[in-house]
Amino acid sequence: MKNLFDSHIYTFGDLLENYQIHLPVRLSIKTAETYFCCVENVLKKFNLLNEDLIHYHSDLKLKHHLEAYMNELTDYSINYRNLNIAVLNDFCRFACRTFKIFCDVKLRHIRKIRPLPKAMPVKKLLPKINELISSRDSWIDFRDAALIYLLYGTGMRISEALFVDTSDFIGEGMLLVRNGKNAKERIVYYPKDTWRIIQEYRDQCPFETTKVLWRSKDGRRLSRSSASLQIKKKIGCSPHVLRHSFATHLHSNGCDIFVLSELLGHFSLANTQIYTKIKRKELQKCVLNHHPLAV
Repeated sequence: MKNLFDSHIYTFGDLLENYQIHLPVRLSIKTAETYFCCVENVLKKFNLLNEDLIHYHSDLKLKHHLEAYMNELTDYSINYRNLNIAVLNDFCRFACRTFKIFCDVKLRHIRKIRPLPKAMPVKKLLPKINELISSRDSWIDFRDAALIYLLYGTGMRISEALFVDTSDFIGEGMLLVRNGKNAKERIVYYPKDTWRIIQEYRDQCPFETTKVLWRSKDGRRLSRSSASLQIKKKIGCSPHVLRHSFATHLHSNGCDIFVLSELLGHFSLANTQIYTKIKRKELQKCVLNHHPLAV
């Protein structure tokens, strides 16, 4: 490791020049230019290019500048802001690794919030499932129909459903989920025809299904990617849409949100509320029908 001042690095400008020399060693010319310009813009904004590094032995002072700069980029896309964060973190890592300064300066990346898929309407989903069941031909068709029926009937995650075996069906209409999220176990309840449809699949399957219920075409445990692909092919939606539809349809038919949270295996009620989008007309109807002032 180099000594900062023995290397004639006295100001932020000197450190930036050293960083510029270092960049092309591991990055393309264009990417190196992008990194350099980003750091240069930040240093210029706060008039740091000629600022002595000895005045910045406190990492918090520099971090404050970097956070202030990022706060001004709130109108830009998340990708653009994360790019700036990555570059500034890289600059501080270089300073730490090479000169043992700014080692505690690290900005947190911004997480993208992925929108949940919309629930499929009952009038559209049920005909698809019924048509799939009535048109079964190969044992693969029986398997896919049974898996789709189980997913929509219980609201299980695809990762949970694929590790279900026959011993998990612990009673009439009851299923033990052993490998829930964060290793949480719970009991879910399935519609009356679910077990019959699963048994029809087991009768058709050429492989043993006691320990491993869902088999691939070569006899191995059905993978998540293969199952998702087949479900998308058969009914035109992802497994998570079936889970979302389960929650939305139950809630629309009067299921209590606390009960629904337990069925879905959520730790927080806030997670369940994301799934249950209530229409404005339903909100208005609830107030008009139940509030004392509206009677």
